[in-house]
Amino acid sequence: MKLEYLSRRIATEIKRSDPDGDVSIEVMEYALGVRLNLIATILMTILFGVVTGYVLQSLLALLAFGTARRYSGGYHMASLTGCAIVSALLFSAIPLIDLESKQLIFISVITIIIFAIFSPNDFEDLNESKIDPYLKPLSVVIVSTNLLIQSPVVGLAFFAQAVLLIPWKGGKK
Repeated sequence: MKLEYLSRRIATEIKRSDPDGDVSIEVMEYALGVRLNLIATILMTILFGVVTGYVLQSLLALLAFGTARRYSGGYHMASLTGCAIVSALLFSAIPLIDLESKQLIFISVITIIIFAIFSPNDFEDLNESKIDPYLKPLSVVIVSTNLLIQSPVVGLAFFAQAVLLIPWKGGKK
């Protein structure tokens, strides 16, 4: 079942039970879709992590990616369901990649450069916030922490997020 369909169905049922409520079906559908996407991504990451034998490392990749993405923005897939599946597959595959120390440092430096150039990159108009001027330095500091941590899982998750910041087709710089 597609997440978009499920969020629309739940929003419609909520509105049906409270027709005088001041929240529109579309707003509820969006909010539910975001939450369902997160839940589906976490559950599939755990499932795929069990299959690969790297549950905790897969969840670490999800956490690192999500933390960086929260402050840096990035490309969004058109489908919530597709996003959840691709994300879970990515987070579960990351722990399977072995990196030497020099490779990890190289990827971490490239990631920092990409974040310094392209972050934040929302690809959509969002409400402005008081922290907006700090998003670039904050996201650069976040990804820079892997130079200290030296985690291949965290480094590859940050790098995957960096790739989604680059405006390959459209988007804002």
